[in-house]
Amino acid sequence: MRDSRVGIGWALLWMVLMVSMSACGSPSPAGESAVVPESIVLDSDGDGLSDAKELEAGTDPLDSDSDDDGLSDGDEVAGETDPLNPDSDDDGVPDCDDDESDDESDDESDDESDDESDDES
Repeated sequence: MRDSRVGIGWALLWMVLMVSMSACGSPSPAGESAVVPESIVLDSDGDGLSDAKELEAGTDPLDSDSDDDGLSDGDEVAGETDPLNPDSDDDGVPDCDDDESDDESDDESDDESDDESDDES
């Protein structure tokens, strides 16, 4: 009885392997790379993010600018802003109009004014 269960186990394992190695129901030749379905790399809205990445991020795969701030979802992900928030840093300026160099120069001028106030004390 035990031997027949082991045989059935191997048969099921063999069937699972055959199904997992097949593409569209036909077996793949040994050594051939698996075919990646087009849906995995599909970018329906052309924003540079695949539909799968858009679903992971919670953005709309059919809208290239999910938060309507003027930057594509792909640009926002690459630039590390939030593709679901039109003003990622909450400074009152939409991400597309936000200039990071302004933020850096503001920080430098703040540092200089801090140094001057330290000198006066």
